[in-house]
Amino acid sequence: MACTPIKPKSLAWCEGQSVIPGIKSRIYFTPKSTIVTWPSLPGSFTASMGEMATLKGSFVLAETVKWQYMDIIREKSPVSSESQGSKPSKTFLNKATVVIPLTDADAAGFARLANNSSYVYLVETSAGDFRVIGSEMFETETTACRG
Repeated sequence: MACTPIKPKSLAWCEGQSVIPGIKSRIYFTPKSTIVTWPSLPGSFTASMGEMATLKGSFVLAETVKWQYMDIIREKSPVSSESQGSKPSKTFLNKATVVIPLTDADAAGFARLANNSSYVYLVETSAGDFRVIGSEMFETETTACRG
C-alpha cells in the first residue's frame, strides 16, 4: 500500500483579522445511547488539512429524541484538547469544564444521571463551529458535581 502523506500548509493570520475566542453560552447534550448514526472523520489522509478535522454527515438520534441544552457561564467554561498516546495511535482528549448557573434539583438530577452515563456534548464556538465532546469509539466520562 502506497502512502501519500498530506502536505501541511501555512497557518497565517492577517493583521487586522478578528479571531473571536471562546464558546457560546449554550451547549447541547444527549446520552450516547440515543445516537443511532454518527458523523465521521475522513478515513484517509488524502483530504485537505481542514477536511481532516471536519466531521462528515450528521448525528441521527433515536425517534422522538431531541438534543437537550444547558445554559452555561461561558467565562468559567473552558474547552480544551490535548494530544494523548504514542505514534501511530495518537488521539486527542477533548475536555470541557462546564459551569451552569443553576443549583436546583434539576441540576442535581442531571449531575446524578451524567456521573453514571456516557453523554455526548456539542459546544458551539464563538465563530459558529461546533466541537464534539464524546465519541462513538470511546466512553465519555462526565464528572458532575453540585455547586
